[in-house]
Amino acid sequence: MRKGETAKIKIKKNYGFGSSLDPELLWIPESCKEGHLLDKLKWKGIIYEITLHDWVIRDDIEHDGRLVKIVT
Repeated sequence: MRKGETAKIKIKKNYGFGSSLDPELLWIPESCKEGHLLDKLKWKGIIYEITLHDWVIRDDIEHDGRLVKIVT
């Protein structure tokens, strides 16, 4: 992505709200607890629109994850 660019990211419902195999682990936002929104969330994925505002360059100096140089 480039700075200022917007992208859509689709996430499966299992990753967005927890496991559908165990209803106790399924986390649903308060605004979608009832009605047609709940039905959509159970059967559809989640789509986020994200915009890249800025980024940070990080270099792993020793290639082991312990010493990292951050360029701002």
